[in-house]
Amino acid sequence: NPSQSTSLHYMNPYQMNAYAMALKAVGEIIQDYDSDKMFPALGFGAKLPPDGRVSHEFPLVPVPRYDRLYGFHS
Repeated sequence: NPSQSTSLHYMNPYQMNAYAMALKAVGEIIQDYDSDKMFPALGFGAKLPPDGRVSHEFPLVPVPRYDRLYGFHS
C-alpha cells in the first residue's frame, strides 16, 4: 500500500523510495551510453481506463511524441 510508510511503494514527499533510488542510480549510468538520451516512459502492471483492461506494459503518456523522457535527473 503506497500510503503506508512501511511499503516499498510509499511515496514520501521528502525522499525517494527504494525503487526510485534504484532507477535513478541505473539511469544516471546508462544515459551516457545512449546517443539521444531519450528513454521510454513505461508503466507496468495496471488496470487501464476506460474498461479496466489489465496491461503488463503501457506508455505513461499515450501520445507517441511524449512517450519518452530526456535523460535522468534528480
